[in-house]
Amino acid sequence: MQRFLQAIGYVGFSNIDMKYDSRTGRYVLFEINPRLGRSSFFCRAAGINMMKLLTEDVVYSRRGKCIYNETTALWSNVPRGILTRYVTSPALREEMKQYKALHTLWCGGDLAPARVYRLARYYAAQYKNFAHYYFDKSKEK
Repeated sequence: MQRFLQAIGYVGFSNIDMKYDSRTGRYVLFEINPRLGRSSFFCRAAGINMMKLLTEDVVYSRRGKCIYNETTALWSNVPRGILTRYVTSPALREEMKQYKALHTLWCGGDLAPARVYRLARYYAAQYKNFAHYYFDKSKEK
C-alpha cells in the first residue's frame, strides 16, 4: 500500500478499507479515503496522536518519517458486554482480556449530562440491535 501511495505522489492520511479473503489468501482493497475516519481512533488508542502529526506537518512544516506502530489496543464502538457475549473464539476472548477497551465516543473531558445520557441510550440500543440482527455465520454452511 505504501509503495502505491508513494508512486502516485500521495502525502497525508488515508483511511484504507481492505479485507483478507481466507479462501484465496489475498487482501481485497475496497477504497482509499483521503481523510481520517471514525475508526482512526484506534491509532490514538495505540499511542499515535494523529492531530499532533498533522499540526507538526502543516503548521510547523516538520514532517516526520512514516510511522509503523506495533502497539496493540482494543478499539470498540460497542459496549464490552456485547463483545463478551458475541465473541466466541477462546483465543480472541483471552486477547480481549489483555487490553483496556477504548471507545470512540466516550471522552473523559466531555461528560455533560445530556451527552452522557445520549451515549448511554446509544450503547443500550446496541444490545437490542445485536439481539435482533446478529446471526452466527459459522452455522450458515
